[in-house]
Amino acid sequence: MGFVVYRRRIRGRERQGTPIGGAEVCGYLSVIEERSPVWARTTRVARLVDAQRRPLPDPPPLLDFPLVLAKSDLWTNSGIESADHNGIMEAHAQT
Repeated sequence: MGFVVYRRRIRGRERQGTPIGGAEVCGYLSVIEERSPVWARTTRVARLVDAQRRPLPDPPPLLDFPLVLAKSDLWTNSGIESADHNGIMEAHAQT
């Protein structure tokens, strides 16, 4: 199933200079449980992938991925965006 993601935040902060809807990213949704070495447990990880199932570079994967709302033309999900920035692990809640 194809998805269009409107990314309104980067590293927990509002994107500057973008329209209200945010930056649009298109891809296929992949959700799988994986072991997180940082959290030392298994977590549900969501990624946008291309047609060959390769992860897209943006947006980063979301960890602890629950479905919040599902309609015929809209899904709302949340999760934790975690990334290494200059040797420091940062985690930001995203919806």
